[in-house]
Order: sequence, then C-alpha cells, then structure tokens
Amino acid sequence: MTSEIIADRRLVADRRREPAESHFRRLDKAGPAQADGMLTGMFEVYRADEVRMTSTRFGGGDWHWRLSDGEGLILLDTGGYASEGECLRAVAILQENAGFASVSRTS
Repeated sequence: MTSEIIADRRLVADRRREPAESHFRRLDKAGPAQADGMLTGMFEVYRADEVRMTSTRFGGGDWHWRLSDGEGLILLDTGGYASEGECLRAVAILQENAGFASVSRTS
C-alpha cells in the first residue's frame, strides 16, 4: 500500500461524526400533543415558499411533510411532492407501515 492511501484511511478514521442531535431542530410553533395523557408525535404537511430563480423560472412551491416528536423536535423533514394529495398519501403509507418496518444495519 502506498503512503497516500494509508494517510487517506487515517483521515477517514480520525474524522469525528456529528452527534445525531445536530441533525434535528425544534418546531417553534408546535407544542406537545397529548393523547390519553401521553405525548405523541405529529405529521405536519406544508407547502414550500415559491422563489423566483430567474425572470422566467421559479423554484419551490412543492409540498413537504415533517414528523416531530411530542415535544416539537423535528425527526424527519422531506418534500418535493407536486400536490398536497401526493404528500398526504406518502404520510398515510408511512403511518400504515412504519410500525412493522425492520431495521437493517450496513457496515
């Protein structure tokens, strides 16, 4: 092995990963939701702001959903749906199947 490859591998091994908490943020407007005295999560469906990119081209305006825990911590935020209906269907599919999903670990 060349010294360059060994040095590259050391750099990769020495990198510290960001803590998972740094990828989450809190929803300012969301308070804890309660069901039978227990905190529950929440799906929020929203439309992204439309932004003018050039004089004739716009970006944004697509539909997104995000999942937060009972205390308003955003766990997942995704989007790019052309319509609110498509976005709501994605949320419904997740609600139906997420509890049965297995966890796969890759090395």
